[in-house]
Amino acid sequence: MPDPTNISTIETHSCGPVSQLSPNQTFFGAIAAAGFGVLFKVGFRHLPWCAVSGVLALMVRTTCEGLGLSLASAAFVAALAARTATT
Repeated sequence: MPDPTNISTIETHSCGPVSQLSPNQTFFGAIAAAGFGVLFKVGFRHLPWCAVSGVLALMVRTTCEGLGLSLASAAFVAALAARTATT
């Protein structure tokens, strides 16, 4: 068992690849994206697409962070991916 007082034995965790993205995160990411759709008065028939693009952006951002990009860079790449997927 590692010694919790020794800093060198404490494991650090970074965001992993998409395979470590939990269904809970995915679900609430979709709800949040659809919520922004409601906030910006997107029609009801387009809200599922808002949710799908939110999940896509979350997956891309998590993957980019797992590859070592900063949060800002990963979010930018995710926004580009979501925009490209919806056009």
